[in-house]
Amino acid sequence: MAKNLSTPYLFKQFIGATVATTTNDALYTRLIDQVSDALSAHCGRVWELTTYYDWLDGSGTGSLLLPQFPIARLYGMALGTVGVGTIKYTGGKWATASIRDSSLYQDYIGTDGVPMHATAIAFSASKTMTALAAAVASGWTLTVASGKDSEATVLLKPMDAMQCLDPDTADLEIADLTDGVKLVENSNQSIERLGGFSTFPCGRSNIFVWYQAGYTLPAGTVSETEVGNVPDDLELICNTITKSVLDASKQKLGAMQSEKIGNYSYALGAGSRAIINAAIMDHSAALLPHRSMKLI
Repeated sequence: MAKNLSTPYLFKQFIGATVATTTNDALYTRLIDQVSDALSAHCGRVWELTTYYDWLDGSGTGSLLLPQFPIARLYGMALGTVGVGTIKYTGGKWATASIRDSSLYQDYIGTDGVPMHATAIAFSASKTMTALAAAVASGWTLTVASGKDSEATVLLKPMDAMQCLDPDTADLEIADLTDGVKLVENSNQSIERLGGFSTFPCGRSNIFVWYQAGYTLPAGTVSETEVGNVPDDLELICNTITKSVLDASKQKLGAMQSEKIGNYSYALGAGSRAIINAAIMDHSAALLPHRSMKLI
């Protein structure tokens, strides 16, 4: 997945270098990559345009902030759930099932007393309930509810580790009771309900939102092959911090892990990481509008 807020082409323009010269492009790319990563972590954001299937806490208010932005498209929202099946493990001493990160996890202790962690089943590989049932580990049984075989697994509600050692089972639920939704006027991260409903009911992970958010990222080394729509101030901060690290690497900071790229002996060790972190703190006020609501 692309993640860079700048490009060698844009960075060379920023520092006044000849854009047609590609000698140090590998270095610039790597520096931009690491700075963009650090900014992503600080802001709690995924920069690239990405589709999300988020379960959010209802706030009891008339609007709801989404964790990723800017919102490019709203596909829909649901306020309720419906059962689509159950899962259990037979023949062991302990078993829990959980759903997170768009995957099903199965953790258990067999009759031999050995803890086991089955390979997570990604919903991208098992797209329907029928496919998911066929993919569970040995000793596990996922029973799909009547009429729910073709339901999409991306709609499954996240689930904490639920005990499901036979005869106990864990219930699986998907989003249901879809409702109209729109962006709040003059906002790129807040939504509101349609149809005369004024609030999002309070609750934990009770609001499902399917949406797309993020930026089209720039691309290009000697020209702009993709312009992108990253905000100018965010691109400027990325280029400024990248230049700070580049200048420091020329001064051969100590405690570095070095690597020869182009004309520079480049390193990103403790010294360079400290420069990136310090620079991000220097720009913390400017970065505040770009931080996810989860961190504020």
